[in-house]
Amino acid sequence: MNVSIIPFKSVESIKDEWIKLSKNQTIFQSYEWNANYLKIKWGGWRNYICIVKDDNEDVVAILPITTFKRIIKTNIIILGKNNYVDYGDIISKSVTKDILAVIVDAIKKKFTNPTIELQGIIENTKFQKLLEAEAIVTAEYKAVAVRIPRDVDEYNAHLTKSTRQNLRTALNRMNTDGLSYRYEIYEGTIDNVLAEKLVNLHLKRNIEKNLKSSSIHNFLRKVKQNFVEHYVSVIPVSMRSYKDSWYLIVYLNDIIVGYLYGLRENNCIRVLQNCVDSDYRRYSPVFRACYDFITKEAIEINLEWLDFTSGDEDYKYKLNGKEMILYSSVYWIATGCYKYTSMCNMFFSDILF
Repeated sequence: MNVSIIPFKSVESIKDEWIKLSKNQTIFQSYEWNANYLKIKWGGWRNYICIVKDDNEDVVAILPITTFKRIIKTNIIILGKNNYVDYGDIISKSVTKDILAVIVDAIKKKFTNPTIELQGIIENTKFQKLLEAEAIVTAEYKAVAVRIPRDVDEYNAHLTKSTRQNLRTALNRMNTDGLSYRYEIYEGTIDNVLAEKLVNLHLKRNIEKNLKSSSIHNFLRKVKQNFVEHYVSVIPVSMRSYKDSWYLIVYLNDIIVGYLYGLRENNCIRVLQNCVDSDYRRYSPVFRACYDFITKEAIEINLEWLDFTSGDEDYKYKLNGKEMILYSSVYWIATGCYKYTSMCNMFFSDILF
């Protein structure tokens, strides 16, 4: 068994093997998704692929890694949520101790004093089980998903009285103020004009939320945020190029006031980004559209889950979302030895498949 770590620009050389190995994993392990986000470079970040081959020279495991070289020459290697991979996993049909051992040895040789951070490793994967005995939790975060109902009345019965009232109030306010409400579902790539509208709406929300001050410091941060939203974030790239993209776009009087953006994976949609225009927040347009989609189109297309992925915002629970607890981890490779620390423990993991 041998292992190599190559720059991500060479990824096409193992495209076929990657597709075969990731066949039964989540969309975050797919070749196309990784090819989208790993081609983006930002500052000192560098992207690589760790490839493991058996004695017959067949590829048996792939691990995409991102490194950042600190001033003290320590490389931080990240797999998971911060890399636009909400549910992280090594790409392989059968992860073994031998595979992990050769990966660790290769990382030790390639990078100086590496620290490896892993987030969102899915419970009950072979990768997680191999590390379970030595797992030490370093942080936790939540994800929430809504199971699509087969019966609307039964679904409504599980919503709280206040949620049902909020849904009615949203429509009443729209009607009272003479606003025409509708939403559109798009799948696949969208044109640059529509993508730019969504990106600018998300940029507006981020600036309002995080950069309210008019100081010089915040002005420079706004310039940086504008650059990140348009040229660094994986979302705009994915909107324009990823064939499994999915959008729910909400209009009031034909003006885009909010949206959900996600990835379609068989009978599940993984939501990666949501946004609502603050000027129309009092109408709860995206919340209302989520409910309408869950109780109409999602049932018609036999969808099983609307997975809002990481984040525990209140609206997800109001839509009868089921909570998952994810545990992050870090493991260090010290000189002459290595130690695995926490992986991940996830409840309700059946919703991922």
